Formats: sequence, structure tokens, C-alpha cells
Amino acid sequence: QVVTIGFVCFADLVNAMGYFFAGIYRLEILHNRQGWQDYETTSKREERRLYLFISSYQLIGASTLTITIDRVISVTKPINYRHFTWRYAYALVGSALAPVSLGCVTCVYFWFTLSPSTVSILCYTSTAYGPEIWNYMIYFRQSSTAASIIMKSVSSRLLPYQPDYSQISQKSVIRGANPYKKLIKTTVLIGMRTFREIIFVMIPDIFLNFNLFGLKQFELAWYLFVISKGIINIFLYSFNHEDIKAALINHFPADWKSSLS
Repeated sequence: QVVTIGFVCFADLVNAMGYFFAGIYRLEILHNRQGWQDYETTSKREERRLYLFISSYQLIGASTLTITIDRVISVTKPINYRHFTWRYAYALVGSALAPVSLGCVTCVYFWFTLSPSTVSILCYTSTAYGPEIWNYMIYFRQSSTAASIIMKSVSSRLLPYQPDYSQISQKSVIRGANPYKKLIKTTVLIGMRTFREIIFVMIPDIFLNFNLFGLKQFELAWYLFVISKGIINIFLYSFNHEDIKAALINHFPADWKSSLS
């Protein structure tokens, strides 16, 4: 779980870095050039933040799908799942990174072949890549998120039909390692994250790219929604995952630890 959660945090980090550098770039444009008007770009290869967005748009979808697959496996094969090692986690993350890496290389290759174009400072990313690359990035993220939502719904329905854990050794129960309770808690956490993906990723993407009900005009608000999901992830995983929570609590003053633990 720590490896897959780390993969999600890495995707959020890359995405946040892209928005951070894009914000700095927009401030430079406003200060040195022509305000909010469109302008001609000729040096997109030197614009590092665009590389971050090419990867982050795919990483967000891939990480969401990866951690959902992990939950589905834990629900359908709970006893076997308890015996999985680090190799399983790294193989799962590696299988997600492979298509993302291939997609990034392909997008960068075709991106370099594009001629200089006029881009919008308000929606810079969608115009700088060209329609083909931009559509691929968006559809990759949307399809991965949609698949994750469907799989999460199926895995949640399977929870009531899991086998009885009464045969698990008494030793594990004594030390408080009830696997079924941990399974439910972690799956509920992923359910909360899936709900967050719907609100903060899928819905903004639909409004931004299909202009549903004419709501694309509020694109700044939708981008703020997408950025906010990384912040929500911090609280979701920090206070619901026991190992991460315990590691964080160790850094708090002693009088705080009792109330937080």
C-alpha cells in the first residue's frame, strides 16, 4: 500500500510542479509582454513546465487506476493479498509507468514537429501542444479515471461476500492486525479518493474540454479544482493510513500525540 500511495503522491507532485512553474511563467508574461492577449510561441522546446504536464496528465490517470487495481485485488483475493511482497507493488507500479513513459516519448516526438503557433496565456497548455496531443492527454486521464470509478464500484460490492477470517491465527488478532478491518478501512479510503477524482478531475475535464452547459468560461475555477485534489490527498492518506499517520505523529509535540493517535 505504501508503494502505490507513493506513486499517487509522485503523480500529484509532478502535476503540482507543472502548475507552479506555469504560474511563474504567466506572471512573467504579464510583467514583460502584452498582458492577457494571445501571443506567438517559437521556443516551446525550452519551456520545461510543458514536459511536466505531458507526464503529469498521464500519471494522474495511471496512478488512480493503479491504486484501484490494487484495491480490487485485495478485495477479490484478500488472503493471498496478505502474502504479497514488495515485488508485487513494484511490478504493479512498473506496469503503469511503462505505457505512461511510452506515451510521453511519443507526445514529445510529435510535439517537436509542430510549427510555431499562437497560444493563449489563460489556457496555455491546451493550445501549446496542438489538438492531437492535447486530446490524447485528456482522454488518457478521463478514461483511466472512469475505469477506476467502475472498478471501485465493483470492488465495493464484493466486500460483503468476503470469506470469514475466523481461521486466521489468534496471534494476528491479539496484536490487533485484523486484516478484514484494515481491508474495509483502506477500501473506504480509496472510495473517498475515487469520489474526489470525480469531483476534482473528471467533472472539471468535462467542462473544460467539452464546454458542457457553457461552463468552460469558468476555466480558472476548474483548474483550481484540479490543483486542490493534491492537497486533499495529503489529508486523506495522512490521517487514514496507520503507518503514515504514525510516522507523522512522531514529529508532533508529546502533548499533541495522544489526541491525534
